Amino acid sequence: MQQALRSYFRKPTTIVGLVTALMFQLIFSVIWMTGYSGVTDNTRHLKIAIVNEDTGLGKKVAEQSAEYAPVSAGERNDAG
Repeated sequence: MQQALRSYFRKPTTIVGLVTALMFQLIFSVIWMTGYSGVTDNTRHLKIAIVNEDTGLGKKVAEQSAEYAPVSAGERNDAG
């Protein structure tokens, strides 16, 4: 078994495959983690839209959302 593993790890394709897998993990981790580095600092730039097409209960939900939301309600924008 040990001899088989040694011969397996001496093959160039095995080494290239392992190096590629490790580099992929490293690059992915760096890109992923740098994407989250300033999330809490940039949430003030986040724009959120709530589409409400319910004519009955929707008005009450919209009023309550505007009352309790930490931001002011924007203008209505009909896209078409």
